[in-house]
Amino acid sequence: KVNPPKLRKSLLVRERLRRMGSADEDVAVILVDAPAGYGKTSLIAQWRLDWLQHGAAVAWLNLDAGDSPITLVSGMVLGLRRSTGRADFGADAIEALRRNAGCTAALTALLAEVAEASSPIVLVLDNGERLGDVESVEVLGYLLHNLPPNLRVVIGTRSPLRTDALDLVGRGLLRRITASDLRFDLAESIRFLQTQLGARIDTDLGARLAEIAGGWPLGLQLAAAALERATDPALALEEFAKSHDDATQHLFERLLASLPPDLADFLTACSMLDSLHPSLCEAATGVEDAAYALQRLVVETPLVSATEDGEWLRLHPLAREFLRSRAEATLTDEERREFNIRAWRWYAAHGLPERAARHALRAGFRAEALD
Repeated sequence: KVNPPKLRKSLLVRERLRRMGSADEDVAVILVDAPAGYGKTSLIAQWRLDWLQHGAAVAWLNLDAGDSPITLVSGMVLGLRRSTGRADFGADAIEALRRNAGCTAALTALLAEVAEASSPIVLVLDNGERLGDVESVEVLGYLLHNLPPNLRVVIGTRSPLRTDALDLVGRGLLRRITASDLRFDLAESIRFLQTQLGARIDTDLGARLAEIAGGWPLGLQLAAAALERATDPALALEEFAKSHDDATQHLFERLLASLPPDLADFLTACSMLDSLHPSLCEAATGVEDAAYALQRLVVETPLVSATEDGEWLRLHPLAREFLRSRAEATLTDEERREFNIRAWRWYAAHGLPERAARHALRAGFRAEALD
């Protein structure tokens, strides 16, 4: 639980993200909040090396669903002992736990000892989404609101923290880094792919792969792996774009399996739409809380993301191909036809005739589609 991850030598250093974790920044809490596959842990591990070079002690703690307030505070103590090289660090906090004085008292003693340290300290809490115990969440909230000047807390999480930290944002003490920050831009995507594949990929092919991956770091890694094994890069690109690559299929199967069955079925049905909108998804699927379901998918997965067009959302291109194949396999012809009819009527009612026509055609209404 207190071992930091080992960084790959081939990891691409992204300077714009590296600067966000600068040791010189006067930010007490950094929240790296993004779904799976966006490189949260790798980024924090890169920051860790920079902080160490600036003389900070960096403690690392991987959180678990089974963490209680006692294991949470004890884990912090152990992480701080290893990072400072002091076997007695946090002795007062451990003693408070042994005397059943309460976790708040133990954490207060620990923070007091941190405040007396001669060097800056960084405490990394990874997998923040796993922390589900209500009392543990309260301990985390107490920690964030009582930080001594020489302590910075960095949290990696796939979903928003349950503890209230909005007041820290208002006071300029918290920086939030999201999926939009972690997404690779075109230049970074091409540089990453050329670093991985060398002469096997030119700028045009790299740009096409970057478009398919949509800036998703894990998507780019899958693309590089697919082309690395291929004798014909152009053909491998077409197969990858259709999510026919074994690694891509396996990844999306795991992502779907991690979702509640009703949410996975909702997402599968919605993949038959070219774009997602809460009202449209509700009309086409009949799911009354479609807006909430979509928000969960945005927060908890890398499959759905916001766009600049108001309430419209975007399904990742790789996921769409996979999910549409799943819809073909799991939905009956009549279910798909009824879905397309409802989508057609919604688009027509909202002044979007071309999209309405596509769904009318898919439902078998050729004359109506041409009209």
